[in-house]
Amino acid sequence: MVMLDMEMLMAVKNERNFKTQSHRLYNELNYSSLKDAEQDLLHYFCNDKLKKMTLNQFKKIWNNTAEYDPKNGVKNRKYLLYKLTYSRQDILRNHQKEKDQKHETIESLKFNYVPTYTVNENVEEPKKEEKSPLERQKDLVLANLWLLFPRAKTQKAYIEAILNGKDFKFAKTVNESIMLKQISDYSNKHRKDFDKVLNRELSNKDKKLLSFINTFLSVEDNGKTLFEIQGKQAELIDKHKKLFEDLIGTCGEGKSHYITHQVALLNHWEQIEYQEEKGYMIEYLRMKKEELENKLK
Repeated sequence: MVMLDMEMLMAVKNERNFKTQSHRLYNELNYSSLKDAEQDLLHYFCNDKLKKMTLNQFKKIWNNTAEYDPKNGVKNRKYLLYKLTYSRQDILRNHQKEKDQKHETIESLKFNYVPTYTVNENVEEPKKEEKSPLERQKDLVLANLWLLFPRAKTQKAYIEAILNGKDFKFAKTVNESIMLKQISDYSNKHRKDFDKVLNRELSNKDKKLLSFINTFLSVEDNGKTLFEIQGKQAELIDKHKKLFEDLIGTCGEGKSHYITHQVALLNHWEQIEYQEEKGYMIEYLRMKKEELENKLK
């Protein structure tokens, strides 16, 4: 790669073509700043397009006043400026290639990495709308993520986001490619175990209950503020009021003094009051979840 000195660096950056290509790159890839686009363009230009060129060779071509004649090997500043244009085009192609590869990987995660299972056509469920076998498979995987990936919290969150068609924000310490390979390897290694889990049957009532508890507790454990957690849980309660009302009634295994404000919790869970009783309820939901897990064994 060519290491430009300050004189050559400023000469390149002051060229009209450099400014044009930087602005185009900035707009095409939605950089957070023009400076970032300029740095990427310069880095690719020096490291890839001019990787076999020395600084002296660069200066000689840059300062050559002879007419550009590629057929006879005559290179001048125009030759180097063409290289700038090609650098931007390469960056765009590479970005699109990475985007396509990520899309293919995510599609593989959706359709191949998630465990297969046999749809039990004899189980009657309320038919709000017909779902394809693939959609039902994804729903079943989502409902059992906590069992399929018991320790991999980040992987579990990533799979949940992908299967729900959402973007996943990676921490700086997470390498997406490595994580995808880990998910693939883990899923393939435990394929038989996954199939056993997903083929076990619970009653329709238990399935609904387990799905609700799993969703409810995932909100509890996602690290958001108390206000955000209770607001989201209140939405779930409002959507499944009868189910939650039944759970409140059985909370404490007969020790009804645990929940003395059942109506308030049912209708106003998002309010800050009654934190102790909410704590009892969360503890009970974890116990109920374990009970349903044992049914699967």
